[in-house]
Amino acid sequence: MDGAKVVQLYVSQTNVAGAPKRSLIAMEKVFVAAGASATVELQTAAYKGFCAFCVYGTDGNGTIPAGTSYKLAVGNGGSDAFSGVAVTAA
Repeated sequence: MDGAKVVQLYVSQTNVAGAPKRSLIAMEKVFVAAGASATVELQTAAYKGFCAFCVYGTDGNGTIPAGTSYKLAVGNGGSDAFSGVAVTAA
């Protein structure tokens, strides 16, 4: 059956104390015909001034400190498992 899904990209900062378990940083609705697959390009800079990978200090300024570890995961916000890939800032 043809259908639509909202593909969602989440980020977790795995070595930052007090960071959320995961944050939604991009999403795109895609229509897929029965038996087909689709490629989706997700933009993490969809909102002006938004930094998906920043760590924010008490002054409100965001930086990407070297050594910050991230986990990126794709899901649909529902029952999909959130397995992902680990990334570390250089």
